[in-house]
Amino acid sequence: MKRFWLTTALTSAAVLAAGLAAGCAPAARDVAAAPPLGQPAAQALHYLNLLTQQGRFSGAVLVERAGRVLLRNGFGPADVTHHVPDTPATRFRVGSLTKQFTAMAILQLQAEGRLSVTDRLCQFLSPCPSAWRDITVAQLLTNASGVPDYETLPAYPRLSRQHMTPTQLVALVAARPLLFRPGARWSYSNTGYVLLGMIVTRVSRLSYAGFLTRHVFVPLRMRNTGYDVNHPALPGHATGYVSGERAAPYIDMSVPYSAGALYSTIDDLSRWDNALISGHPGIVEPSAIRQMFHSWIQVAPGFPSGGTYGYGWFIDENGTEYDHDGLINGFVSVNAIFPGARADIIVLSNLQSADVRTITDHLATLIGLHAR
Repeated sequence: MKRFWLTTALTSAAVLAAGLAAGCAPAARDVAAAPPLGQPAAQALHYLNLLTQQGRFSGAVLVERAGRVLLRNGFGPADVTHHVPDTPATRFRVGSLTKQFTAMAILQLQAEGRLSVTDRLCQFLSPCPSAWRDITVAQLLTNASGVPDYETLPAYPRLSRQHMTPTQLVALVAARPLLFRPGARWSYSNTGYVLLGMIVTRVSRLSYAGFLTRHVFVPLRMRNTGYDVNHPALPGHATGYVSGERAAPYIDMSVPYSAGALYSTIDDLSRWDNALISGHPGIVEPSAIRQMFHSWIQVAPGFPSGGTYGYGWFIDENGTEYDHDGLINGFVSVNAIFPGARADIIVLSNLQSADVRTITDHLATLIGLHAR
């Protein structure tokens, strides 16, 4: 569920050059016929094929710009033991990409007049620690609440294997002091997004999963997105691997909750991105989407990406890219939107060691979204 950055021993440019020189055979598997690839898309495909052959990537990738799909492929195995390939239809756990959907749920409830992001957390939480009385919903959305992240606790690896209710998750840090005065600065907190999920359920009187299904997934025809189960079935859902063929440790899906428990596909996330780019009125008014992508607070000093944080999204310094990473046992992901170019890049991987951030950045360079 955490935001993460990884480095590679071999640069993207070197990987691409090696792939083009070797004329590597396609390793990608697609479930639908695709139009002929232009040069940037062909280069991207060679690059991803080579990473797959090197055992450095497994997953699915979608790249689109101005309504045109440039690349839509699966790479490597969804499950090694059963020889199931990754395809564009494969479901992956998306980790912290869940946060953008939680933020949307809050904005929808605000649009209905059922809450405001300026409301205090303690209006919705009982009992509520006295130290939390000044925390607002907006500060939870922007990771500016000061509430400690339960994932940083020494006991988290053990607790992550147990069924936990949202109340139990919050109780893990409720007695701990705030990291800072609410609103004073930024610190990533999965606990904050669990609290937001609790607010959604209390205000709507629906389960977190039920609310998103009714108000986001059904309207956008995201038929392969939802709250994941502990033991998802093959062949539709990928198996998560730490590296190589080493399966990821078990996590009970009650633990990530509204901070990281969703699964999805590249096609469904494409529908979601396009709805946000176009200001889809079926889920929320464009003014709320602008609120989601506003640069509310500077991220913590030293973060390699720099930039600011909106509601469930990182925003680059120039406001030209909105993105978020996801990390959950055996799965890593990136969803990146480039609003000025009406483009998005979605990378979902069932190989935790895959450097999906570098992959995303290199794909953006290839199709002209980043300067070379």
